[in-house]
Amino acid sequence: MITSTLDHNVGLSERKSLAQIILFCSARAWRGNVRILLQASAILFTFFIIFGLMPEHLDGTSLSGYKDVLTWSDKPRPQANLRIVVFGSPDVAGSAVDPAKQRTTWTEELCNQMNCISHVSLVPSGHGLASNRIYAHELSELRDITEKTDIIEKPALDYDFIGEQYPVPHNVPDFAEQVKQFLAMPPPKPIPRETIWVFTFGSWEIWNLAAMPQDTAEKIITTTAKAIFDQIELLYTAALDAESPAHSDFWSNATDSQIVQLTNPETIKDLDVRTLESFRILIPKLFDITITPGWGTRLPPTFPGSRSEHTRNALRLIRCWNQAMEYRLNDWQAKGARKPAGNDDSDSKEAGQIGPRSRFGPGNGRGGTWQQQESLFDWLPASLQPKALNHTRFNDNSMINASYPYRNGLHIDITESMLDAMTEEDMQRAEVHDSEGHGTLERDDSRRYLNVWTPCVKPSTNDLAVDMDSMTVGCSVPNDHLFHDPFTLSNRAIVSLGPPMYDEVMSKLFVQQPKNSWFY
Repeated sequence: MITSTLDHNVGLSERKSLAQIILFCSARAWRGNVRILLQASAILFTFFIIFGLMPEHLDGTSLSGYKDVLTWSDKPRPQANLRIVVFGSPDVAGSAVDPAKQRTTWTEELCNQMNCISHVSLVPSGHGLASNRIYAHELSELRDITEKTDIIEKPALDYDFIGEQYPVPHNVPDFAEQVKQFLAMPPPKPIPRETIWVFTFGSWEIWNLAAMPQDTAEKIITTTAKAIFDQIELLYTAALDAESPAHSDFWSNATDSQIVQLTNPETIKDLDVRTLESFRILIPKLFDITITPGWGTRLPPTFPGSRSEHTRNALRLIRCWNQAMEYRLNDWQAKGARKPAGNDDSDSKEAGQIGPRSRFGPGNGRGGTWQQQESLFDWLPASLQPKALNHTRFNDNSMINASYPYRNGLHIDITESMLDAMTEEDMQRAEVHDSEGHGTLERDDSRRYLNVWTPCVKPSTNDLAVDMDSMTVGCSVPNDHLFHDPFTLSNRAIVSLGPPMYDEVMSKLFVQQPKNSWFY
């Protein structure tokens, strides 16, 4: 009993002492130091708000990598500086940049969704082809057939109208010329860490080839597909040169753990290929150009040809084009990280294996000496520097052994939702619906377009020939229209392509890293 009473008294005394200490500290704070406490709290709150809202990386500045100081995670944080480069011809989804900047393109919308640092487009405004040379050669072959044929007895072999109605677009740069223009550009500043290469050819091949004999048209598609991937491989080779505008600086400021993980032949086997240095390409599947408002403006062919025959031809050729692209893409991806043909890197090993790669900054080719960019963190003691930068200051070995970039690509259907919109409106007009819900959307539903057949902007026509240089405004509410002009989706439709396209690109070409910021 005595022991229990003593314990009770001691516990009560301790609680009184703790209460007295709290009261003393509170009184001191409220008497003279409350202002200091409030100011310190405001400064800390502002500090974390600013750095919480700033982007993950400020590449190209002395503050690059600043968030490595503020993170609680030991995992390496991948750089966010992504670039999108576009080659091709104008497609139905809208890949040609509007000079007036009043309308966006689907590649610009993808760039916005992915928060990329730059968007470079080589797509001309004219209706060009992937290879003028291939098309001109086959057109010449058909012309020779016509010259050697009595077209009165065999009118079906009169192909002269093809050269007249669908001539070689010599004034519009083809893929090879676009690549030359791009490689003549100065290197970008800052150099991107990753690049997505987009190729939007095909729509105007179908427009022209629908008038040709099927065997000739399919031959052109097969040959053109090979020519496209020859140019893609040329860009891949150019991307290995650190002085080229095609180069992406994947290894700059890489952490020691990243380098060990991504260059060790044993660990690479177990890694998702999407985490490795990659040359990523994106090829959209062709939209059915025969259901655009502009298809009906085709000139009538000579007898015995017809527009309906051209429509049937186009449908077969669209499937043929998509299959040829799929086959070539799979064949190209199968090369993996294989050394490109004709590369004169004598220091590298056999095809697709390990070779010397530079670790810092731009230099002369894959084996060049790269200069480090000065950072404000260089003034800090080594123990306080961010882990992503600390190894670069005192490590004299600026070279690493890494494989060539992996070839990775995606053949994507970006306009499937537009077909749903056209189906929806036709079923609404017919007052019918199906088991999938088509024909049931409300009038103000965001997925509906009240006019899916009439373009907002109409071209002037002469004998049904499209004059795209002479356009007239044909609508008062552009957002109600699915098509902006006879061959291009409206801006609202293009913007709607962004989110689903972003999801597919990120899931197929990248490994999404979870955010580890304290703020979001």
